[in-house]
Amino acid sequence: MKARSVQVASEYGWRCLLQAQEDAGILEEKDFADVGALEARWDVERAAWLGYVAALDDERRNRGYGEDPDQGLTVVQTIVHVVMHGIQHRGEVAAILTGDGHAPGELDFDLFLRERADSVGR
Repeated sequence: MKARSVQVASEYGWRCLLQAQEDAGILEEKDFADVGALEARWDVERAAWLGYVAALDDERRNRGYGEDPDQGLTVVQTIVHVVMHGIQHRGEVAAILTGDGHAPGELDFDLFLRERADSVGR
């Protein structure tokens, strides 16, 4: 659960930074009493990210952010970083599960999209 709680905490922190919002502090593993609590927080964060990204226009995506927006990464570059960081954590969780004898199976994104399309009748 630690790797997943680190991931949601990281995505929360990056989103707050990009949106110039004060965060409520660093999320830690102890903030999630069980897997259900982590999943519930994950759902909140996913919805917040989707809302944030949907509201971005081309100009905003390609601008910098923070105290000196002319230095550092653009918003879109940071979003790519956050996605890639999530992929790293997914791989770490898969390795832990596999090492404990509970391999998660296929993690390929294209397979996920096909299975999702099949489940909604597309």
